[in-house]
Amino acid sequence: TPEHMAYVIYTSGSTGKPKGCMVTHHNVSRLMLGTEHWYGFNKDDVWTLFHSTAFDFSVWEIWGALLYGGRLVTVPFLTSRSPDEFYQLLAAEKVTVLNQTPSAFRQLIHAEAAAPQTLPLALRYVIFGGEALEMRSLEPWFDRHGDTSPRLVNMYGITETTVHVTWRPVSRRDLAGGSVIGKPIPDLQLYIVDPETMEPVPAGVPGEMLVGGDGLARGYLHRAELTAQRFIPDHISGQGRLYRTGDLARFIPSAVDSGSLDIEYLGRIDHQVKIRGFRIELGEIESALSSHPGIREAAVLAREDHNGEKKLHAWIIPSGGQVPGAAQLRAHLLRTLPDYMAPSAFMKLDAFPLTANGKLDQRALPAPDAASTLSAAPSGEEEEHEPPQTDTQKHIAGIWHGIIGRNHIGAKSDFFASGGTSLNALRLMQQIRQDFSVALPLGVLFKAPTLERLSAEVDSAIEGTAKPAARSPMTKLADGQGGAPLFLLHGGEGGAMIYRSLLEDLAPEHPVYVIESPSLYEDDWLISQPGVEECGRRYAELIRKAAGGGPFIVGGYSFGGVVAYDVACRMSDGGGGPEALILFDTENPANGPRERTLTERIATNWRMGGGGLGGKIKHLGERIGSGLVRKIKADGETTAARKALEEGTAFTDDGRLVQIRITHIDALERYTPRPYDGRVLLLRSDAVSDKYDRTEDYNWRGVVPQMEIVRVPGDHLELFDPPYAAPLAAKLRTWLKTVRPESAEA
Repeated sequence: TPEHMAYVIYTSGSTGKPKGCMVTHHNVSRLMLGTEHWYGFNKDDVWTLFHSTAFDFSVWEIWGALLYGGRLVTVPFLTSRSPDEFYQLLAAEKVTVLNQTPSAFRQLIHAEAAAPQTLPLALRYVIFGGEALEMRSLEPWFDRHGDTSPRLVNMYGITETTVHVTWRPVSRRDLAGGSVIGKPIPDLQLYIVDPETMEPVPAGVPGEMLVGGDGLARGYLHRAELTAQRFIPDHISGQGRLYRTGDLARFIPSAVDSGSLDIEYLGRIDHQVKIRGFRIELGEIESALSSHPGIREAAVLAREDHNGEKKLHAWIIPSGGQVPGAAQLRAHLLRTLPDYMAPSAFMKLDAFPLTANGKLDQRALPAPDAASTLSAAPSGEEEEHEPPQTDTQKHIAGIWHGIIGRNHIGAKSDFFASGGTSLNALRLMQQIRQDFSVALPLGVLFKAPTLERLSAEVDSAIEGTAKPAARSPMTKLADGQGGAPLFLLHGGEGGAMIYRSLLEDLAPEHPVYVIESPSLYEDDWLISQPGVEECGRRYAELIRKAAGGGPFIVGGYSFGGVVAYDVACRMSDGGGGPEALILFDTENPANGPRERTLTERIATNWRMGGGGLGGKIKHLGERIGSGLVRKIKADGETTAARKALEEGTAFTDDGRLVQIRITHIDALERYTPRPYDGRVLLLRSDAVSDKYDRTEDYNWRGVVPQMEIVRVPGDHLELFDPPYAAPLAAKLRTWLKTVRPESAEA
């Protein structure tokens, strides 16, 4: 009967133990019936059996041909691994329906372009499945064949939902977008939910896809417990079951059907990695890399370096012509991604290794070596491996190597293109401060990222010729074109480079200054445990000098928002207040709980991942040592906990950041904002959980009568990360035009 099993296909498991997925005859037959109105398959179609029968794409290939009376060409294994031979087979057999993983099809595109002569193809459809489709990779195909004959279709699916779930024709206008997978097959239901609450999320917000309907398999063979975990009751419609795909997606406005929504595939939840507490989706980096015109394909993985620190490595296949350097690729990525998502090394390959199913074989990707790693010289320069020249350069190169583990550091090498990160930058500047007895702010490294330029800054500071501004916590990130200067204050960890993601939208109009915490490099300032008022007093003086008596706007994120509030109040007392105050997801500190232990406050406020408070404290232990965390938890009292932190972490690496966070948390708990009658914008996260018991205005209305509230997507820790940074910047720019519009339009 239709409910009998048709096959069992085993898929990989997170524990390393494969699981057998039980699929019925009905599951398969309804797949073909539910899609035939899109394709019109018939007896004249010629299909290829390209994939292994252990891969469920073969189910679509076999029964797609036979159920419609077409012809099925079995592709020999060695031919499937030779793009040149497979290209010749497609022409010789007059194949009309080709099913491919994107990885395999990219190799076919390259084989056709390199063929000594172009062969006539009879293709009606090319159907993608099995992995995410990078739209930009199709540009060479569209250049040769157009986008209507054959028709290219992106179909998302998984074994547990019987091969395919969604359908989306692809055209040239999709090249600039993400992996759009379209709409579900008519007999399926697809929801995008918050993975923790399992409640549907709004359009534009990433979440986990749940699939229901007639395509769902019975479950896993002899794995009742696992079946119950992944195949859950449909709590949304109240009928049937849903399969938890483990895949991330979001609803976006459709480019082909006005007024409706498409689904954009964002990658696997378990394809995410965590580096220094940040959640990173590797597919997002791969997509951004592949959008570079000099890159044909890209793969990114997280691997541990010689220090045991997890770092991102990228492997690229150039599209031909001049191969871009590491600095060029990094600059390209930083236009859309935060710096912690930029790989530390870029390796050039001629082709990617593939598995038996035609997918990328991640385990076979080679380790970085001198021959394959791209130059780390600044964009537009050739590194030429010019060795360090001066004693200062040689000494800093040694520090550099110890931090990021890169060999062959030249005078032109760029710290960030070589694999340096914001956290590594802090370590570098701390070591320079210790070895050379100079106190350069972190911002110097962003202005002078090469070994040559950074060494010159150090030499200048040693000789006493450095400009006073070089030792200021303030850094100018953008010059602007006539708008009022925008001063942005650091968040709770002291760094201010989170605002870099806003610059592309704001810089053309507004000069942008950022202020980092002096605690990052001034021991005396950190030891003094400055409160909000002390920070406000110091930052107000910096802003007053930079603004020169003219109009300005001040803003801050989280802790920095509270300090910006104090700055606005303080400067308004003398009649020279800001034109506007911007609070980036900043809560009135007078409303927060003040009875938690120090460990709870650190773990809850810092980027500590998920899993509730227990999971956050566990992550805290990974960063500063589990023994130290146990001591803090046992002591409980703030004084004893701080003493333990000071004894256990001193002023190094993450320990310093922990102490900065402690200082800022304590500062918030001692501060009560006074009334302020200036213009205030609250950019409020749209993903705040009710469990925090926060009001719509974050309890600011009592002291701020002129507050405007604009909701922005993403949670508190992700506002400046893609995909949330772009809508945040767009809403901020729109609002800024209402502040002294005559200057903004100058």
